[in-house]
Amino acid sequence: MATARLVSELVDCGADYQIEIIGEEPMPSYNRILLSSLLSGDKTEAELKLLDNDWYAEKGIRLSTGEAVTGIDRQSRTFVTSTGRSGKYDKLVLATGSQPYLPPIPGSDAPGVLTFRNFQDLKEIRAAARSGRKAVIIGGGLLGLEAATGLLNLGCEVIVINREARLMPRQLDDAGARILQGALTRRGMAFRLGVIPEQIESGQRYPRAVTLSSGERLDCELL
Repeated sequence: MATARLVSELVDCGADYQIEIIGEEPMPSYNRILLSSLLSGDKTEAELKLLDNDWYAEKGIRLSTGEAVTGIDRQSRTFVTSTGRSGKYDKLVLATGSQPYLPPIPGSDAPGVLTFRNFQDLKEIRAAARSGRKAVIIGGGLLGLEAATGLLNLGCEVIVINREARLMPRQLDDAGARILQGALTRRGMAFRLGVIPEQIESGQRYPRAVTLSSGERLDCELL
C-alpha cells in the first residue's frame, strides 16, 4: 500500500526517475485493510486492487511481482533477487509491510496453523474453511476479530483466544469490551479470555486441538 502511494506521488509531481518495483507477492499493490472484508465475502478481489498492471505500463514503471530481493550491496548500489537477477539503483526505498508474528507455541508449525497478513494467507484460510469446521483464533485484537468474523460468515464454529481479560485491550476500556463481546457472542462467536495457548496437537492435514493455560482442551480443524 505504501509503495502504491509513493509511486503515485512520484508520477504526479513529475519526478524524473526510471522506476522499478520488485515485490515478492504475485500481484501488484492492494488494500490489505480490506482483506477481512474479502474473507467474509463483503468485497471482491477487484475491489482490493489499488493500481493495476496497465497503470504501471502506462507510466513506464517496471513491475516485477513474485520476485523477492534477497541481497542489497549499499557500497556498489546493487541488488540481487530470488530469480538470480541483479541490478543497480540510484535511490532505494524499502516498503516491505510487516510479517505476522507466530507465537512460539509447541506445535505451531503443524499443517492448518495459519497466519493472516497477506493475500496468500487469505487464500489458504478460505481453502481450509468449511461450513461446520471448528476454527480457533489466537488473538482478540482487531485483526483476530476480523478474521473470526469472516470465518463465522463462512459457517465455521469460531472460538477466539485472548491472553488479555478483555477484547481489543489497546482500543477499548472494560465497558466497551463487554459491549463488543456481547454483540459478537450473539452472532455465534465464543471466547476464552485471560488464557494463552500452550500446546497445539497436529493431525495429518489439520490441527486436532489446542490446550490452554487453564487446562482446557479445544478441538479445532483450523487455527
